[in-house]
Amino acid sequence: MKNTLLIIVALLVCFKSQAQLSKGRMMLSGSVNYSNNHSSRIDTGLNATQPIDNSNSFNGILRYGYFVTNKIMVGVYGGYSHSDYNFKSVYFDGNNYINQTSNNMSNNFSGGIFSRYYQMLGKSRFALFGQLSVGYSAGKQEQKTTSQYPGGSLNTTNSHGDMSSITAAFNPGIVFFITKNIAIETTFGSMGFSTQRTKNYNAGGGYNETKNSTFNSNLGFNLSSLSWGVNFYFGGKKDKAETPGK
Repeated sequence: MKNTLLIIVALLVCFKSQAQLSKGRMMLSGSVNYSNNHSSRIDTGLNATQPIDNSNSFNGILRYGYFVTNKIMVGVYGGYSHSDYNFKSVYFDGNNYINQTSNNMSNNFSGGIFSRYYQMLGKSRFALFGQLSVGYSAGKQEQKTTSQYPGGSLNTTNSHGDMSSITAAFNPGIVFFITKNIAIETTFGSMGFSTQRTKNYNAGGGYNETKNSTFNSNLGFNLSSLSWGVNFYFGGKKDKAETPGK
């Protein structure tokens, strides 16, 4: 079994790639992620909270790239993300049981430009790349909290806010070309700078604004820093295309 795996690895490394990283070629990639979480807990303690949590999150991104030379690609990307969180609880304030509900929701749009430099690894199907990107994102968030007291009286608090950010990042990675048109890639973390602004408004018309800047370096080969994706390469003049590995 061990010898068989070694033979397969050797074939993958030595097999001449049919991938075409030539001027005029294009790349298209995208990703979609969705998650849902529901939890509940019952506690008979008089002052203990008995919560029910439900959260949903969705995010998607689409990238388009164009090879301006045989190794250099420039491109654009756009994305959208949504999240909502609902919390219900019953607690005892010392005199009465209070029903409380909290709803939080946010929507965010993002877009930017990127550039990549590819370097094939000998005659294999593998290539290293480095990506530089600059992006902007903007979105809105809303929060509503309702407390119901004995006798049916309600107390409702509403707030909403705007958020935006500008980022610049460097991402190294490696790509494996399954065919000349389909490839699997992974990036090894990220290093970059971001500036963020959040503005929250309250029911009285006032607001508070928060600004912060962050530099991060999360480069590495550990599993938590890896990000996987599938890319499609197409177009270009095949008769002038460079076939890496030849």
